Amino acid sequence: MSAFGVFLVFLAIFIVAVMIARLFNHLVLVKNNVRRAWSDISVLLRQRQDELGKLIVVCREHAAFESGVLERVTRARGLVDKELLHGNPLGLGQAERGLRQEMSRLIAVAEAHPTLGAEKSFRHVSGRISELETAIADRRVFYNATVEINNSTIQSFPELLFAGPFGFKDAQFLVFDATPVV
Repeated sequence: MSAFGVFLVFLAIFIVAVMIARLFNHLVLVKNNVRRAWSDISVLLRQRQDELGKLIVVCREHAAFESGVLERVTRARGLVDKELLHGNPLGLGQAERGLRQEMSRLIAVAEAHPTLGAEKSFRHVSGRISELETAIADRRVFYNATVEINNSTIQSFPELLFAGPFGFKDAQFLVFDATPVV
């Protein structure tokens, strides 16, 4: 083989190696975008969990407030905490649906309560929860768009040739109930 032939072989190998490295780096970028979007949602959900704890404390201070509602919210809140720790979008979505139902009941009962609905601390905490819910909805849309990009990328040619062997997998969408909480 001539020197020019050897050069062409090395050039072809170099081009293929660069293409593989570029595909791999693109897959890593898309995967990291999903992680970052998940992290954004986790932070907001934890902040909302903290505010919900404050709301429960405010409601407990009123002796006539329904303890059954508070117990169900506390239980649902614990399930969300558990799913946040596991980082499982499917489980988190189910836990969030339950929490959102119980939060809606809590807010309805609290607003109907004669003194609690007018209390400044209740209005402040429930307003903060409402702001966080809006931010969570925005971040969830971004997360799901990022998941769609991730899943489409690893299912597209030629990325699908490398995604499986390099351990890249589909991400799960995060689905909550469409009913607003506050």
